[in-house]
Amino acid sequence: MRTPPSDLKYFLYARKSTESEDRQAASIEDQVSEMKRLAERLGIQIAEVITESHSAKKPNNRPQFTKMMERIHAGEANAILCWKLNRLARNPIDGGLVSWSLQQGIIQHIQTFGGGFSPDDNVLLMQVEFGMANQYVKDLSVDTKRGMRKKAERGWYPAGVLPAGYEHRPSASNTGEDEIVPNDDFSLVKNLWGKLLTGRYTIMDIKREGDRIGLRNRKGQKYSKNNYYAMFANEFYAGWFYWVDENGVHQRVHGKHKAMISEEEFRKVRIFLGNQGGKNRLVRYTFPFRGKMVCGECARMITAEQKIQARCTNCRHKFSIKHTNVCPQCETVLQDMDSPHIVDRTYYICVGATKKICSQRGAVEQGELTKQIDQILQNVSIPKSFHEWAVDAVKHVTEKDAVEDGATLNVMRNRESDLEQQLNEVTVMRARQEITPAHFSKTMARIEKDLTDIRGEIGKMHKSKIDWGHIANQYLTFAETAQERFENGDTATRKLILECISPNLLLKDKKLSVVMPKPLLGVRSAFNVLSTDVLGLEPEKALAGQGLFQRIEPSNTIGLRLVDDVRTYCLSVQVNLFGI
Repeated sequence: MRTPPSDLKYFLYARKSTESEDRQAASIEDQVSEMKRLAERLGIQIAEVITESHSAKKPNNRPQFTKMMERIHAGEANAILCWKLNRLARNPIDGGLVSWSLQQGIIQHIQTFGGGFSPDDNVLLMQVEFGMANQYVKDLSVDTKRGMRKKAERGWYPAGVLPAGYEHRPSASNTGEDEIVPNDDFSLVKNLWGKLLTGRYTIMDIKREGDRIGLRNRKGQKYSKNNYYAMFANEFYAGWFYWVDENGVHQRVHGKHKAMISEEEFRKVRIFLGNQGGKNRLVRYTFPFRGKMVCGECARMITAEQKIQARCTNCRHKFSIKHTNVCPQCETVLQDMDSPHIVDRTYYICVGATKKICSQRGAVEQGELTKQIDQILQNVSIPKSFHEWAVDAVKHVTEKDAVEDGATLNVMRNRESDLEQQLNEVTVMRARQEITPAHFSKTMARIEKDLTDIRGEIGKMHKSKIDWGHIANQYLTFAETAQERFENGDTATRKLILECISPNLLLKDKKLSVVMPKPLLGVRSAFNVLSTDVLGLEPEKALAGQGLFQRIEPSNTIGLRLVDDVRTYCLSVQVNLFGI
């Protein structure tokens, strides 16, 4: 290492960022300590030690660095001592300023732990080192965004700071465990939600209670009133979070973290807070059955309407609280009422009825529709043991068909080969002028038609062998899991299941009717027949039984006949069941 000139005045500059690109760098104290030792060894005169904790990836982001450069230009010092060049700059603007100042002799020397830079040195090495520092930040930014996006796609909120009551588990992404888990504050925050849900507490009451039980932020400070407003307006506690995807679209994502409250409880709290906590109407509320049903009388769409009402505990007046939390009769604020009764219901009704052009005036409550759909799914439901038997039976039939149809397929391919050979022979005969042009055209047309027909038959046979077993297995899976998934699934899952049942569900006289897909009916019919004819049980008992169908061989005569019927149904459908 070259000994620098002894008549220079150095600013010792040490920087440590709290952001990810500098987390592996030495601490400020370590940098200062090591550089002072180096200065003593090289005989360097330190005019002042300048430190700061800021990222260098953006220009004009470090006040101490800016002041240091101004003081160097003013002549207070003419050299810099630092751990590495990336402590001075990680962006091309600041890097260019340092490099230009060195070339102009304003900075006469830069000493790092690994070496020194002077105005008469080749600037290429300095530019390479600054470029590497800048590229490192850019690559890290891309990698960080990609990692956060992947975490959101896995169902985990990728924010650096989580709402009170939760914490990240950093190593869980590699083990498949929960990546966001409750922390020590979880029970404290849940207790506050419970108090607010009673309707007897104001937000200031909740703040005082939070202060009393020791709820604190990461810095150990008490949460402010606004912090509590933000806390109880955060859907994360109800199991949701918002994230901007790679296309810049704002997405509402159902998280995998443990929800502290239900969506219904979240809506109720928003109602209690009213205008104090911002909007009390959830504009993103979605209706699971809207857009999936049509009127059985006028064929218009069925629309949905949410009614949120409260009965005033003071005057007993019932009023809507979608847009207000004040009783219009006696002007009592909802928060001041003693345990008001809240009704949150969704109704479905024909669009024509709302315009008085359809006689279907009665609205159906969402809970009643849910029961009807559940009953429809129950009528086509099958147990797991039958599903497993049917999969084996379908496999048995497809393998048997492959053997039986192999000879037929070989005959068809031989016929295709013969026709292709005839085509070549006729072409050669015409080239030798052994046949007339008219005879050639007529013969070619006949052979090409036969060739097209035989290739079409081969294609149909190939397609049927590929598709029907796959489609049958989809319907079997749907029949086994649809009812449970509908009962426990979110809005998107319920909509998907309704699409699989039928593209249009008819609602008339408050009754839902649907034409079930034939393959699904065939699957249930096979289950009913095997239950009664082979097992000697009623389907209801077979549905509740465990492992009953394991005693039936996949080659059972009755079973194979039923599977053949299912195959006929499956070959008649044009699309698959959306991957269910």
